[in-house]
Amino acid sequence: MLLGHMSIEVLREEACDCLFEIVNKGMDPVDKMKLVESLCQVLQSPGFFSIDQEEDVDFLARFSKLLTVLSEQQKANVEAIMLAVMKKLTYDEEYNFENEGEDEAMFVEYRKQLKLLLDRLAQVSPELLLASVRRVFSSTLQNWQTTHFMDVEVAIRLLYMLTEALPVSHGAHFSGDVSKASALQDMMGTLVTSGVSSYQHTSVTLEFFETVVRYEKFFTVEPQHIPCVLMAFLDHRGLRHSSAKVRSRAAYLFSRFVKSLNKQMNPFIEDILNRMQDLLALSPPENGYQSLLSSDDQLFIYERAGVLIVNSEYPAKRKQALMRNLLTPLMEKFKILLEKLMLAQDEERQASLADCLNHAVGFASRTSKAFSNKQTVKQCGCSQVYLDCLQTFLPALSCPLQKDVLRSGVRTFLHRMIICLEEEVLLFIPSASEHMLEDCEAKDLQEFIPRINQITAKFKIQISPFLQQMFMPLLHAILKCCSDQQKTMTSLLL
Repeated sequence: MLLGHMSIEVLREEACDCLFEIVNKGMDPVDKMKLVESLCQVLQSPGFFSIDQEEDVDFLARFSKLLTVLSEQQKANVEAIMLAVMKKLTYDEEYNFENEGEDEAMFVEYRKQLKLLLDRLAQVSPELLLASVRRVFSSTLQNWQTTHFMDVEVAIRLLYMLTEALPVSHGAHFSGDVSKASALQDMMGTLVTSGVSSYQHTSVTLEFFETVVRYEKFFTVEPQHIPCVLMAFLDHRGLRHSSAKVRSRAAYLFSRFVKSLNKQMNPFIEDILNRMQDLLALSPPENGYQSLLSSDDQLFIYERAGVLIVNSEYPAKRKQALMRNLLTPLMEKFKILLEKLMLAQDEERQASLADCLNHAVGFASRTSKAFSNKQTVKQCGCSQVYLDCLQTFLPALSCPLQKDVLRSGVRTFLHRMIICLEEEVLLFIPSASEHMLEDCEAKDLQEFIPRINQITAKFKIQISPFLQQMFMPLLHAILKCCSDQQKTMTSLLL
């Protein structure tokens, strides 16, 4: 029968697998052959292989599962292996979390191999893995205050790893199989209510945040837990943690958490924005204050703040007010810092001020990513806010100091405004273009010409007077750059 199935393309692979398992089964060959023959006779006699009705498909599916049921001894062996793998996942007390070296990298790689092994064991018996993880997780978190950090971390890590060991479509872990969904829901409920997020070790804190973000669909099933997780992100456990590593990762994970639960965020938007206010502040070099978050981390927070405002259920007037509250401190600080840069004599100070100015422009640019075709700047009532930003940032193009840094940031912001705004942005294009063509180099032209193409593609006939006005200045700038490059090449040859 099996050999016959090997000639049928759709059955060939499964027939080979079945034959392979029969050959490898640890039985006496004669007994094995008798068992296979008797099994075929039993199945064929009542017509189990002939599918006449729709219910026969369900019957065969259930019957096939009976053939692969583990014996009690096999279950015990598999469970023992699972527990041994879980134990091996545990960090050593000497692991250096703040300064990871070669030994730490080797252990991380070792952990990846153990995870693959656990995934394979899950294929043997997914129910057994789920039960084993649940037992370890529940017993550990019941007494997490008096348990070593490595045991607490690995308990949460195992819950995290179940998402890949027991995969489902689109992360729908809390629907479908009732027993599995119930077990995961119970463990997630324990995780967010146990207080383990306050554990005084970075590995546990990070694993907590990684896991709540991985199981974000849990919070659509039990939204009552959202406030306590938001608080964990926003206080000393997350964005204000003593470890820079935790703060940085929390900034990224917070952005993902809020994005995935966007529809559930509306009741908390203004509270979130108020609590994040000090984290959004620029840190000029002269104030001697080191911001809790790096500029890269702040980009995540600004983008998420913009998304919260734009996607909220507030009327346009309220959205405008919130966006202005978010961006006005940037505009005010930008004006002050630009004046200081113009007066700065020390080159190092000039560079640090220019970087800070560039960050301010970058933060404003990042908030504009919240808008879309469904939620435009105009529909949200935020056009004037961004026009004010544009008016504030454009003078930096005429600053003779740190031109490369300043122009790069303002060009990016102008690019975003051409995308997001309507005809009102055209008022600023001539002035911006004039400044960008002043004393420009070849790389400046490489950035400028795509902006002209972008404007032309969007506004078409409306931009015609500007193109006529800019043609000769642009041509002169191109010829000047070509001449300068020729002079440079000649001097190098001499």
